[in-house]
Amino acid sequence: MGVPFCRYFKNCPVCLYQDLRYEESVRVKANLVRKFLDIDPKVVPSPKDKFYKFRVNLRAKRLGTGRFLLGYTQSKDSVFWIDLCPILNPKINENLQFLADKFGSTQISTWDPVEGIGKLESLTVLTDGDLLVLSVNLKKELFLKEFTFEILDENRNFVGVWWFLKEGRLLGGRGEMFLGVRVGGKSFRVSPFGYYSDNLHIIPEIWDVFSGYREVLAVGTGITFPLESVLTYVDEHALNVREIDENKTIYFSPNQYRSDQPQDIPIKPSLRSQNYSYKP
Repeated sequence: MGVPFCRYFKNCPVCLYQDLRYEESVRVKANLVRKFLDIDPKVVPSPKDKFYKFRVNLRAKRLGTGRFLLGYTQSKDSVFWIDLCPILNPKINENLQFLADKFGSTQISTWDPVEGIGKLESLTVLTDGDLLVLSVNLKKELFLKEFTFEILDENRNFVGVWWFLKEGRLLGGRGEMFLGVRVGGKSFRVSPFGYYSDNLHIIPEIWDVFSGYREVLAVGTGITFPLESVLTYVDEHALNVREIDENKTIYFSPNQYRSDQPQDIPIKPSLRSQNYSYKP
């Protein structure tokens, strides 16, 4: 048996097997995949059993008292609030309260799946262990330009903030969309979007499987490799982006995307020094 390392274990809906040794929990999860998907999975154990998640999706909920919560989905209409999660990368943990306070200071309505009303559903936070990129995930259209600038100006850990409609459209943003990460001796670009693992140690394994189909890999997962090999990246949500300045600056224009003919995007100076806005 293992010793749970989280004070919220058994209450939090995320970690179910902390009372097992890590090796046993891996076997249990692999058996679940075999049972329900009828496939024999390749298991890639994590090098760490704590602080390994480099990306997390946090559901947002504003209570009737006005308190703003960020946490994990516990049920259709409830959120399990977290102040610190021992499986999240420390850089994400350090900024949870900032995000809760910042979004709590606004009048943004949060999505109520029972009533079918509200706008803000969740926040996706991505880190490379040093910097952070934020996706504001919406059920209805909203883009607060000045609020976006405030996040980047008040907290220099954040280098990109993007407002994303869950139906599949980017509404606006500022800063960087990708972070460069080095895993297994290789450098990859990752964004908050796509279907790659929240534990980045598995990215080289994904790349080895799909490396012969680089376009499929980029479109389906949001992973590209190496950093210098791809100038234009198109993901499944029709974002056409071009990286310049050694991947330090990203400019995008949803209007210029055509699925049958990806186009170069005009190069702009650093977004840190320019106001960027997009109005649909």
